[in-house]
Amino acid sequence: MNQKITIRNKVIGTGYAPYIIAEMACAHDGDLEKAKRLIEAAVSAGADAVQLQFFVPDETVTPAHQVYDIIKRIAFSAEQWRSIFNHARNSGIHVFVCAYDVPSVELAIECGADAIKLNSADLSNPDVLKAVASSGRPFTLGTGASTLDEIANGITLASEFGAKEIILMHG
Repeated sequence: MNQKITIRNKVIGTGYAPYIIAEMACAHDGDLEKAKRLIEAAVSAGADAVQLQFFVPDETVTPAHQVYDIIKRIAFSAEQWRSIFNHARNSGIHVFVCAYDVPSVELAIECGADAIKLNSADLSNPDVLKAVASSGRPFTLGTGASTLDEIANGITLASEFGAKEIILMHG
């Protein structure tokens, strides 16, 4: 694995300036214009990147789950995500995508995400891990609540599918 990673024009690693990612999460509340304003706020604040959260409700949560209706209400369509992504790109900020399912990984790749974020739950989701690893993009891999064996297995699987730039994130 690399000790430093370049995301577009910025090097990340020991001895380099911090790389600041503005996490939008679901703060947009399903409002397209609010999402664009959040991107503008990240740019104004001087963040290096904004992190969008792509998910397909029916791929992520079963309809019987207590949060399904909320997730469904705030979800953007692929077309809306493309619009939000393009707004970010036109604003000059790097774009990370936190992807929760394979269709969302595919959309992130199609849009040209600079990097992808996976949550620690995806250490045990080989389909999502393979999709991201084979994309050739740098990605962050959450490790919270994971065992060392789970982390090692996730890194091994990602490496087998071509990943060379993995940033481990622990929270």
